Amino acid sequence: CYQQLGDYNTAINTLKMALNYMIKDGNSYTVPSIYNNIALNFQEAGQYDSAVYYARKSLLIAGRTDIDAFTEVALLHLSKSYELMGDMDSALYYFKE
Repeated sequence: CYQQLGDYNTAINTLKMALNYMIKDGNSYTVPSIYNNIALNFQEAGQYDSAVYYARKSLLIAGRTDIDAFTEVALLHLSKSYELMGDMDSALYYFKE
């Protein structure tokens, strides 16, 4: 909801609270999704380095699950963030993964 309103900081803070709760709860299946959503909000806010950081965290944890969609979304965020930063080699690398 906050993301749709363009209030990326509130969206990020809310997602980080949810992330902390899920980590404490041991709910590893939602963690990659939350990291991906944080990455998307940073990307939308133009904070591409932070978007890359959270997309990489999602990619790492997604590899421990059996849900390929988490990996695909993380790769998409990485590719798009690198594209927006002008790093076309990295963007293409993650796009091809």
